Amino acid sequence: MKWILATPYFKKIEQGIWTLAQENQALEIILAPANYQHNRSRQQASLKDWKDYWLQARDASNKAQQNNCGIITAFPQLAVCTGVQKRISLSHTPIVANTFNLGALHGSYKQRLARHALKSINKFIVHSSNEINNYSRYLNLPIDRFEFIPLHKPLMPITKKENEGAPFILSMGSANRDYKTLFKAIEKTAYPLTIVAPKHSLAGLSIPPSVTVMSKLTLNECRELVQQARINIVPIVNEHTASGQVTLIEAMMFGRPVIATDTIGTRDYLVNEETGLLVPPQSTSQLENAIDSLWNNKQLREHLSKSAQHYVKHELSLQKTVTKIVHILNNI
Repeated sequence: MKWILATPYFKKIEQGIWTLAQENQALEIILAPANYQHNRSRQQASLKDWKDYWLQARDASNKAQQNNCGIITAFPQLAVCTGVQKRISLSHTPIVANTFNLGALHGSYKQRLARHALKSINKFIVHSSNEINNYSRYLNLPIDRFEFIPLHKPLMPITKKENEGAPFILSMGSANRDYKTLFKAIEKTAYPLTIVAPKHSLAGLSIPPSVTVMSKLTLNECRELVQQARINIVPIVNEHTASGQVTLIEAMMFGRPVIATDTIGTRDYLVNEETGLLVPPQSTSQLENAIDSLWNNKQLREHLSKSAQHYVKHELSLQKTVTKIVHILNNI
């Protein structure tokens, strides 16, 4: 079967998972609208974003029906739009919702809308094994509609060295970040911490004197900071859906030691004291202890860095990811 690939972030055909998948499956990409800007730091999609999603889903749905194709989407918004259009048109187009992450499990009308729109999706690909049960219950869908595939990130070269002359800790991101607990831990240790996050992520928080806040950096600037930091911390407050995985995996890929909150988004990727340090949610004392032990133990940092980089390279490899995706497509 031929598949139509619709994602909000492709404006041109790129190398990576889908290029390699084309060797095993016939794929065609429906590009995102030229004026669409994929913003990772936004709080929620705007009305204009939803219009763009709807139009892209319409183009993909029309082409799929005309050519007897299936559709692969990325992110929930496109899955919702294609799912609604499939139900309206009464088509039998198979739809695979890749990179499916709801961010939060909202109740009331949002849950009813999600159940209605996503009922016609044939398969959901999630990047946290625990999300399978959570989404199955939330959407009232069978567990076998969901498949866990670890999140893949293309390997990038290391371009910066650790800043040993002025060492610092880095924490970045906006999705369900627990900066409140992190600030409490840093306030006691007084280690230099750089935060890269939009203002809304820090609203109402008391920022300790040793903390530097940065925002509106480019992706390249963020990745340079990741490589220069002595420690990367991914503090999460979210037990129902996965958060912080991209930030976590990129730090591991660059061979940087990581401390992360033990949540459903991190448990599949970090083995405590092997590929990073996991701390219980909202535990100031244990986060403080983890920071203190890692900051002062170069041998432990080097061990975690090496193990994390090896894990990303071998367990989250392009070939393994493509093999799993192609297996799913072949069995639709």
